[in-house]
Amino acid sequence: MNTQISRLCLLDTPMLKGAGGEVPLQLRYRKALGLLGFLAAERNRNHSRAVIASLFWPDLDEPAARVNLRQVLSILSKLFNTTPFHTALIVDRHFIALQNHALLHLDITDLETLQRLPNSKVNNLEHFKEDSLLTGEFMAGYSLPGCEEYEYWLADKRAYFRSCQIRLLNTLITQAQDDRQSGLVISYAQKIQQLDPDNESLLREVMRLCSENGQTRLALRLYENFTQRMQRELGVLPDSKSQSLYSQLTQQLNEQPARTSQLDQFPAIEKISPVVVVHLQWRCSLSDPEAAAQQLFDADHYSRKLICDEIGAFHLNSAGHGAFFYFGWPLALEDNAWLAVRSTIRLMHYARTHPEIDLRAGVHTGTLFSSLSAALPDLLGNVTEETSLLCQSASDGQILLSEPCYRLLERKVQARKVTERRRRNDGSLSGAFLLVDEPGWFTESDSLPLPEQQPLYETLSQQRDRIDPHQHPLLVNMTGPAGSGKTLMLSQWLKHQRQSGDRVFKLRCYPDRQQQPLFPLISCLRQLLGFQADETVKPDILKERLRRHGWDQLLQQPVLIDLMAYNAHPTEENIQQAFDAISQLLHGLNGSCLLVWIEDGHWIDATTLALIEHLADLTSCPLMVLLSARKLPDTATHPAWFSLTLPRLSHTSANRLLKFFSRSSQNWRSPDESAQLLELTDHNPFLLKVMANSSEDNQLPGEVLQYFSYRIDQLDEWRDSALQLALYWPDIHSDQALQIGQIQNLATPNETIEQLITTKLLQWQDKTQLAFTPPLLQQVLASLNPPSRQRYVHRMLALQLEQKQRGKTPFEIKARLAYHWCAAGEQDKAADLYLRCGQSALQQRRYTDAAHCLGAALKLDTSVDFSLELRVTLLNDLAQSRIMAFGYGDLYAFKAASEALQLAKQVADETASFRSLYLLFLGIGSVDTERSRLQAANLLYDHADTPAQLTLAHWALANSHFWMGHFQQSRSHAEQSLLLTQQVNVEELNNYSHENPAVLAMGFLAWAWCFDGQPEQANRCCEQLLALPAETLTPSSHCYQLFFAASTLTHCNEHAYALEYARACHEIATRLQHHLWLCASELLILSLSATADEPVRSEQIDWLINGIHSAYADGLPMAVLMGAEALIRSDLKNMARILLKRTLDSTINQEHDLLSETLQRLLHSL
Repeated sequence: MNTQISRLCLLDTPMLKGAGGEVPLQLRYRKALGLLGFLAAERNRNHSRAVIASLFWPDLDEPAARVNLRQVLSILSKLFNTTPFHTALIVDRHFIALQNHALLHLDITDLETLQRLPNSKVNNLEHFKEDSLLTGEFMAGYSLPGCEEYEYWLADKRAYFRSCQIRLLNTLITQAQDDRQSGLVISYAQKIQQLDPDNESLLREVMRLCSENGQTRLALRLYENFTQRMQRELGVLPDSKSQSLYSQLTQQLNEQPARTSQLDQFPAIEKISPVVVVHLQWRCSLSDPEAAAQQLFDADHYSRKLICDEIGAFHLNSAGHGAFFYFGWPLALEDNAWLAVRSTIRLMHYARTHPEIDLRAGVHTGTLFSSLSAALPDLLGNVTEETSLLCQSASDGQILLSEPCYRLLERKVQARKVTERRRRNDGSLSGAFLLVDEPGWFTESDSLPLPEQQPLYETLSQQRDRIDPHQHPLLVNMTGPAGSGKTLMLSQWLKHQRQSGDRVFKLRCYPDRQQQPLFPLISCLRQLLGFQADETVKPDILKERLRRHGWDQLLQQPVLIDLMAYNAHPTEENIQQAFDAISQLLHGLNGSCLLVWIEDGHWIDATTLALIEHLADLTSCPLMVLLSARKLPDTATHPAWFSLTLPRLSHTSANRLLKFFSRSSQNWRSPDESAQLLELTDHNPFLLKVMANSSEDNQLPGEVLQYFSYRIDQLDEWRDSALQLALYWPDIHSDQALQIGQIQNLATPNETIEQLITTKLLQWQDKTQLAFTPPLLQQVLASLNPPSRQRYVHRMLALQLEQKQRGKTPFEIKARLAYHWCAAGEQDKAADLYLRCGQSALQQRRYTDAAHCLGAALKLDTSVDFSLELRVTLLNDLAQSRIMAFGYGDLYAFKAASEALQLAKQVADETASFRSLYLLFLGIGSVDTERSRLQAANLLYDHADTPAQLTLAHWALANSHFWMGHFQQSRSHAEQSLLLTQQVNVEELNNYSHENPAVLAMGFLAWAWCFDGQPEQANRCCEQLLALPAETLTPSSHCYQLFFAASTLTHCNEHAYALEYARACHEIATRLQHHLWLCASELLILSLSATADEPVRSEQIDWLINGIHSAYADGLPMAVLMGAEALIRSDLKNMARILLKRTLDSTINQEHDLLSETLQRLLHSL
């Protein structure tokens, strides 16, 4: 006899819990669930059949209503008859009732009992593990349109159970206060406010409880959220009592001493998850409310079964506003976005086969803040709101993707941009993309063969040439990690093979958790006929398409017709019949080679793979099967598989790929930033592309979080320890205990490191040093810690570092300390440290370090009260650091110098004003279409008083006149600058510039003689320039010296010496990682060394020229001149002609008269 106690839960989603687990009550008739809820709430009472019939079918006469009631009762009887508590439901000819039963417990009965108990008897009972008992709504999300009397009863019951929950929560709060459990007090108080969010008296009570238990900030935030919602929805403000309490708590908070050494953390957020959210809104066009409700119920039931049961997404009700499904919470799914969109496509096809219903859907990706409980708390950030707005923008039958979601799937789906709106939270523009279809056979993209790929191309071609139609099929699998470029490489190779006459079929595998046999093959046939992968089509339309494509033999195969027309799951018998049908289809193929590409083969079902492995028995034409996958499926048992592994990109190839992606996104980076990206991504092409397109500082793109989320959540119980370890990294020691706050039972650092090594998330770089794989993973893990925990850990590390490093502190440790204080929220300390570090680095001529620290200090300016004088100095120092680190024309330097000039005028500091003007002149190159460099140079000369200032002003005028082709004026000002260098105060000059003014003046003097057609004078100036001892020059000035000499000697036809100096300049620039000099010296070397036998690549020339143009616009004509000469030497005259014409068109009406004429002459010569 079965004595297992079952539990009927009606608070929140109705379900029955028993020995078989939790079973949602998804009954055939929607009113059956309503009747069960009515009988349970009004239990132990006999209810007349006539009363119930009129309650549920008020628009029908009594006989018809009784007929419907009998059908509903039959459903409930079947539900109860299979249970040991079947006698609880009593049904006779006149009355219906639900009686108490020893084997059936009701959660609403527990609630009613518990809320009557005194404080001493209500403690941490087992019931409170169910959050629904305290906050769940009675029959959540259920309604019966057209049954007004039932709706009134349901509203009364919901209000009654809500009051029971509030009384129980008040009792629990009193008990928790007696036990001094402040965390429970806060938790119960928030639940009370969640039950009745519009009740201001409850809000005030919750605010007082939070304040009394040390959470004043939470109390203020609850009030602010309430105020925003009231203003948005009703246009009103809270009453005076609430406003007074808010002012009182704010004043108390302000009077509290600063918590500099308090290492606490806010306990609400325990997990941060990158998720993809689907929002569905179903609509029914039927006029009958009962039929409409049934159709919507069936649609909702189907969507939950598909998305939750088959795929594993989390479902959240939003009564009256549709349903939300979260892919990636509480545990990440592999390829969240692809799963979400695939599910939505299948639901849209379901809607199209039911003409009485319509569906609109929105799919968005973002970050979810949550606790680790079994239900999502009210900490969703903006991800739900964004998805809801997206769904509202869609029309019936449309699936809209947000821009972040589209970026995740741009190679897997076809979509077009339909709208753009400004987001509320940060004001950024966000686009919406209408999902059109899955893409065709091949992904079109720029071909970019890399050295590592060439052997694979050749191997594939050799294998293809060795195909023997009388032997086993040639089976080739290419494996590599996600994002390594398998799809792109194979699509390019197969595209070339198809152009050569081979027949190519692409089978795409899908990440459905329950794989449908033969689905990749059926979807391929559908797409070849012009249908979507999951689309259900009418047989007559299908047959007409088959005739049009010349596949008449398929018309005689009813099995394939059924599979393609109805999207049915084949049986074992059907599978064998399908094999025979495909055999007949393939027997008609002969002659050319047949190439079958299986994309994402790690998802292939066993039936399709078995068919593919035996294709040679079904066709007489030469056959080659290519399978691209992250790993070869376990079901691939054929012994003839030939394995290829996509190799890791070399540094050279990865750097080239990064330049390619950066050029496409017009997002230029300095060489040191590029080197850092290459190290972080470990040369992974997908990560390189995502990070190259990212422009937000210190903000990881959503694609990166999604890329790693599955691997991270696979750590299970080690996840939190790994997150902590990454947050401490590299300041963690093996004997140090991780300090987490609310999370218990964490592993030690040594145990966590061993686990991460086992899962290949950590690896040994050498015998003594460990590194994350790839290093970017450390940043991802650290970012998934709750913000409060991040602040906690960084504050603790800052205190430890500060205590350890008293007195003299190396630059690296000071910068690290500033970083920790900034991450801990101590903005004043961080800004002061960053400022001192930056200025110290500038004095030591470590310009890249100075630019980083001073830039970080400037970002904190809005949170720190810098004086005007200090701000002017900071801006000027930052501009000078960036110009010395990254070259003239740096846009950020220009902006910093512009702001510094305005502030210097306010404080009437003439020295600071001149310094700002000079730095403005150096930075103006990147915006020369808006500001004349000659005007800036004249303004600089007007403000110059001292010899040092006049030296720089004359050089600026020499520079400006040269670019305009005024050689006499340029030489005159250069000579004046040279004369004044003997009189300057070196200390004053260093305040304005670290470059040697003699090098700059002699360099432009040599150029002016050279381009004026006087090579002897130019050579004489070049000798004087090279006579300056290198040891007396800064590395940057030495680069100027060598480049001026090399470029001058080039135009004087001294190519051997020019190449020697150009290579020396490039060597120094590489050591300095100086962006401008790297591009310029490399271009000069190519223009001197390129030949038809060793040609340059046009995209390399294009990238170098754009790299100079993006930083120093006045250098564009010189860069183009060198690039064009390199192309001409490489016998690429057509590319040189295009480059010259494009440049001349873009420099019209700009101050480039000199080289524009030179470029024009070169173009005519071609």
